[in-house]
Amino acid sequence: MDTNRNENERRKNGHGAIKTVIAVVIALLLMFGISAGVANHFVKKAAVPASNIPNGLSAYELAVQNGFDGSLQDWLKSSLRNSQGQRLYGN
Repeated sequence: MDTNRNENERRKNGHGAIKTVIAVVIALLLMFGISAGVANHFVKKAAVPASNIPNGLSAYELAVQNGFDGSLQDWLKSSLRNSQGQRLYGN
């Protein structure tokens, strides 16, 4: 009889451990799902269009429209510089 009782207790304990593991997995999936949903919601709200210019002109095209008289390479050489003022394009 003691043998049957011990075996039944082991089975119950085994089922309890499985239920605990399943509960932990479900809790983790819910946490990740909720955090991903919240993050996605805020990222979509914070998204800003790259340009408010309706015709979608490039920076060079805008410079030409505003009086720049030169080629694309000239514009790149004159305008693309780092924070120390060094050219980032060409010599």
